[in-house]
Amino acid sequence: MDPAPAKAKPQGRLLVSTQLDAKDELEEIIPHFFPPLESQVRQGVFNSLTFIMEKRVLAHLAPLFDNPKLDRELRSMLRERFPEFCSSPSPPTEVKMEEAVSMDMDNHMLDKEEGCYDHTEAAFSDDEEEVSNKGDYVTLLSDDLSTNHCAGKKREFRFHPIKEAVIEEPADITPWLDQLDDTMKEKVQQLQKTSDTETQCEVMQEIVDLILEEDFDSEQMSALASCLAELFKDHFRGDVLPEEITEESLEESVSKPVCLVFRNLVTMQEDNSGFSVLLDMLAEFYQKQPKIGYHLLYYLKASKAANGKMMLYESFAQATALGDLHTCLMMDMKACQEDDVRLLCYLTPSIYTEVHSLTH
Repeated sequence: MDPAPAKAKPQGRLLVSTQLDAKDELEEIIPHFFPPLESQVRQGVFNSLTFIMEKRVLAHLAPLFDNPKLDRELRSMLRERFPEFCSSPSPPTEVKMEEAVSMDMDNHMLDKEEGCYDHTEAAFSDDEEEVSNKGDYVTLLSDDLSTNHCAGKKREFRFHPIKEAVIEEPADITPWLDQLDDTMKEKVQQLQKTSDTETQCEVMQEIVDLILEEDFDSEQMSALASCLAELFKDHFRGDVLPEEITEESLEESVSKPVCLVFRNLVTMQEDNSGFSVLLDMLAEFYQKQPKIGYHLLYYLKASKAANGKMMLYESFAQATALGDLHTCLMMDMKACQEDDVRLLCYLTPSIYTEVHSLTH
């Protein structure tokens, strides 16, 4: 006996389920993702919707948001929270292909005509091509879905400014070296001369040992922090999180000279006299290079040695000039967002579970 054919899942049920998911997401994400920044979260959603229209994925969102098939509560919520996208656009009109191309050309001519040939510093992705008639234009899609037509005679793609090559100047730490005692000065100079990561780590550990000595002059702290911030500036450029996240790649990513300060703090007890000195050193570093804050968060998340040591970040925040965990965390998350959104996504779960618990 042949088995009975499987019943197809009703499309109406799938539509209702999808709408409920969208409704639940809008209700949960905007007000509850991070209440102190609810307006910024809403702005992020608004920017994403605007981006959809700018890239011509959809000409307008009103037909989607006002669709009578949508759940009534969902439509009401969309009108309330995103009224900018719910106003109905003018009815579309049918145009022939040649007319559409001409209209596109005329729209671009209004604001591009004067600057099409005067930018000597601009690099064009395609050679210019003579065209004798408007009707002969062919609409071409570039990567950014934009084509510029100028004066009805020439076709050219959107141009991109030539990026000037960044010439890296050698780190100049002379102004601060003279403020260090001879022993510390010698170690900093060794750090400056070598480019080998393993050797740099060894020298950095020797510098940390000098800081932890009882006779360390705290007046040198600012000068030393300035030297280290200058020497390690390359560490704060580019991506921090490995492309492929594995235990090995994470450990390798935190095996950098600047991480030696973190590693020593993690292994020390808070009642140790050297702990506060090293923490003050890190706080001084923070004034010279604010990115060190979210790099510390990353180390505490990625390093096996720092497992369960997230409380160290609270001690660090209190030692900074900000003096407050919440303020320091917000500043570091903002800097991380501007530099590396992927890293922000990686850090967010631990921030909500571990750092968040410190504030309650």
